[in-house]
Amino acid sequence: MFERTSRSWKLVGHSWKILLEDRHLLLFPAISGVATLVTLASFLVPIIVAASGHEPSQGHGHESMPPWLYAVGFLFYMLTFFIAYYFNVAVMHCAAMRMDGRTPTLIDGFRGANSHALDLLGWAAISATVGIVLRTVEQRLGLVGRIVIGLVGCAWTVVTYFAVPVLVFERVSAGNAVRRSAQLLKSTWGDAMVANAGTNVVFGLLSLLGLVPIAAGVYSASVGAPAAMAAGMCSLAVFYWLFLGVVSSALRSIFQVALYRYATTGLAPAGYPQELLESQFIAKRRGFFGR
Repeated sequence: MFERTSRSWKLVGHSWKILLEDRHLLLFPAISGVATLVTLASFLVPIIVAASGHEPSQGHGHESMPPWLYAVGFLFYMLTFFIAYYFNVAVMHCAAMRMDGRTPTLIDGFRGANSHALDLLGWAAISATVGIVLRTVEQRLGLVGRIVIGLVGCAWTVVTYFAVPVLVFERVSAGNAVRRSAQLLKSTWGDAMVANAGTNVVFGLLSLLGLVPIAAGVYSASVGAPAAMAAGMCSLAVFYWLFLGVVSSALRSIFQVALYRYATTGLAPAGYPQELLESQFIAKRRGFFGR
């Protein structure tokens, strides 16, 4: 497992090279983050105000929420999913252009995302529906329900890993995108998830570095240093985590395109070593399907 995760991270390193060539791609996840925060603020305040005046009724051992709150929650889920998908697709389009030997611009990214806006909105609605259903069932079934629904949610994430690239590059319906994604995962089972595990571990470790300035700020405050110094240290940690989040988001989108291309063509995209991709996918196929 460690060896495969290490290989996956080496592949992510090649995605980093693409990102260094097109640093402007970092603007897409940055804008996505800002748009998500604005959306959250626009929904959070009215929901808190409405919820504060709502007296939940008991029914079948759980709290009964008003139907309109589910509708608002669905809308919030759908918008946040759409924002994430939209800007991820912008990165994916630019990454695909770079892999084809072309030089992408921000305009190219926005054009690519705009051309799939309706498809992405439909997929966001499906994702929001699944999210609301899983959340509702989880609340009604208690601890056991949380465990079961957590497993179902993980399975859904795995099965739909390639759904967005399929929607974008194959121009199929949302239902066919799920089936196609499942088909790709069936023939290359686990590789995308191992790759994600590799990136999650590395970025998880990198995120721990953000605790260093916080610890320094706490220590400086304890020895009587100016409060501005402690606040500056904590701000540095926040900015570091935000930057790390932007970079990891862009890298994941680029890497997802590389994995999708290899899964569909069997050929390594430009800038990626064929033997490294080949060894990882073939090893997985033999291990799980005996081929």
